[in-house]
Amino acid sequence: MTLSDQIPTLVFAEGADLRIQQAAVALSKLKLAHIILVGKQDEVIDCAKNNKLCLDGMTLLDPAKASCTADFAMYLCDYRGIKQRKVAQRMVQKNLFFAATLVARNSNHILIAGAQATTKKVLEAASFCIGYELGVSAPSSYFLMHLPGKPEPFVLADCAVAVNPDASELAQIAISTARSATQHLQQVRVAMLSFSSFGSGSHASVDKVREATERAKALAPWLSISGEIQADAALSESIAVNKAPAEDPVAGRANVLIFPDLNAGNIAYKLLQELANAQAIGPILQGFSSPVADLSRGATSSNIIEIAKLMLQLHTNNRIEQP
Repeated sequence: MTLSDQIPTLVFAEGADLRIQQAAVALSKLKLAHIILVGKQDEVIDCAKNNKLCLDGMTLLDPAKASCTADFAMYLCDYRGIKQRKVAQRMVQKNLFFAATLVARNSNHILIAGAQATTKKVLEAASFCIGYELGVSAPSSYFLMHLPGKPEPFVLADCAVAVNPDASELAQIAISTARSATQHLQQVRVAMLSFSSFGSGSHASVDKVREATERAKALAPWLSISGEIQADAALSESIAVNKAPAEDPVAGRANVLIFPDLNAGNIAYKLLQELANAQAIGPILQGFSSPVADLSRGATSSNIIEIAKLMLQLHTNNRIEQP
């Protein structure tokens, strides 16, 4: 295997987007990865020319013209359950599905999408073309939140994907996020958040979080996890003294925050951005058998560069850890 073979490839599903091209140019100069821009050839080239961007060294793939498109259609028929070849052919003509299939077929590729497509569309393409890791029934996501004055980031989940997970799904989100968090934190301490702390409140949503906590403990005994617990008790040791058992391993020191539903998670991370000047990196999707990043449609080129760098770091770490 040559050094070139070991360098990962970033696959940008929206290659005609100006922000994507600006980020791709910057990343290309760093020589951290090969870069593929997916999109209609004329639109990709016109965007670069109109904005005086040089795409030298990058690969441009137009699903309507690429030699691999027919092979991708056969792959979807043979391995992803599409019965009619014409349907598969139409599917891989779409940039998102083409890019997702490209990543599915190449273990050293990373999918980055969402600059224009909604999260729903990104998930649809990744779920169908790439599929889930063993033991995962649905994808989830997390954000890295860098707060001013804090030496380590906080990890928040799920703030982008799972709308109203049941107890089993919430437990899986906690476990997946804890595993992901090991890439970012020296010690992982998971708080299962609620408006109740250890039975102080009563409601079906509290029961869900409590059950999810017990399920997570049973499935991942190695996990340092606590819940159900209120956010202040999870984060402040002085408050935890009055709200949590003395022997609790997480209370007051949590750095991974699992929210009961998407309303809570999405609102929380946006509040941290706006009121605490926190830097949010994500959402990083988890649970897929290949690496996938879902950009915000409001992402700047700088945001895209940060996400790409993070995905490269995670991908490299995962490859090193594999036997």
